[in-house]
Amino acid sequence: MMFLISVLVGGVAAYALGVVWYMTLGSLWMKAARLTSEQLSSDAPGFQVNQRLAYGLTFLMWLFASFVMQAHLLPMAVAAGVNPFRAVVGMWIAFGLLSTLLSTLYGFRGKNLIWIDAGYVLCGSLLITAAFVLLN
Repeated sequence: MMFLISVLVGGVAAYALGVVWYMTLGSLWMKAARLTSEQLSSDAPGFQVNQRLAYGLTFLMWLFASFVMQAHLLPMAVAAGVNPFRAVVGMWIAFGLLSTLLSTLYGFRGKNLIWIDAGYVLCGSLLITAAFVLLN
């Protein structure tokens, strides 16, 4: 039971962080993503559907990430004697930062987008790790 609670707490915390993260960094993110407020307005064609889909999928993916991290990756790190927070930073560099870097550079977006988006993934992953450490 604690495992499921830990997974839920980690996933919800990571998602909630995104709400605060992008509300705080929204204008910087828009500039780096090369988007205008008109493109993101609720009057834009298809925006309402895409926004709900994006938020819903983001929530589900954070829950899934929390499950995978807590069921597989973090227990392996602990079993190997590696600090789980250190392991997550290493995984983030190898996968999160790399994929964000590539998609940003090849998508011709502003370089600040790398740190905004990849920073969110790192912090969300660290919240999941904290839930694992504190609740298991």
